[in-house]
Amino acid sequence: MLEQLFSQSAGRDEGNQLDMLSLDIDQRSPVQPQLVKPSLYAPSLLRTKHFHRIQAMAQQLLGGDAKFCFDHCILKPANSVAATPWHQDEAHNQDPHYRHDQISFWIALQDVSEDNGCMRYLPGSNHGPVLPHCSPNDDPRIHALECPTTHFDEHAAVTAPLRAGVCVLHDGLTLHSALPNRSSMDRLAYILVFRGPPLKREKPVKVVWLESKRTSSLQRQRRWRYRGGFAVLLLRRARRMLSTLRQVLFRLIGV
Repeated sequence: MLEQLFSQSAGRDEGNQLDMLSLDIDQRSPVQPQLVKPSLYAPSLLRTKHFHRIQAMAQQLLGGDAKFCFDHCILKPANSVAATPWHQDEAHNQDPHYRHDQISFWIALQDVSEDNGCMRYLPGSNHGPVLPHCSPNDDPRIHALECPTTHFDEHAAVTAPLRAGVCVLHDGLTLHSALPNRSSMDRLAYILVFRGPPLKREKPVKVVWLESKRTSSLQRQRRWRYRGGFAVLLLRRARRMLSTLRQVLFRLIGV
């Protein structure tokens, strides 16, 4: 299903299908494609046993108020030398006044090893602050964020090889990256992200590394909204509200 969404360029015009590590102009030769919110284009992804298991785990770890935030899928093409840069997911949070406890559930859709791009983590980094980030090569046209290794000891990192179907999870503050895919087969991974209720920051935070971003995906998103995309967004919001209301009513009447 996910491979089909990539081949159909699902979400490309909306800015949701993009190349994380290039200027994202030529779709024919992406360095590391990513599809944000694939469940918008394949809603059945949120009706799987996997989703409901992960949802139950998220509520155990984050509390009963934990909510599904978004999903995304990352494709590492075969015979690639491109690694996913070190970063913290919290570095993408643009809200200066509030943060969330967040967990990303990363599922391997095939066996992953150091050869085809398994995940790497820095143990204990989830107990620290958000470290300074920048755009790869200091180019704000590139979508990804990178935490320079001058801010931590990369030698303390651990790799996480996984069998197909196994899930690994990390906190929003956990420093992580992924190795290049040097194998002869594409590597595909699917991630579900859940968040707890908003938490007031002790003091406002200014995320300067996001202010300069001017990626092609953002430009496509603006064009899509201007050409009628706002109506699609309003319809999606209405559907979410209706679904939430239905769930509340079901709980009230004990169904």
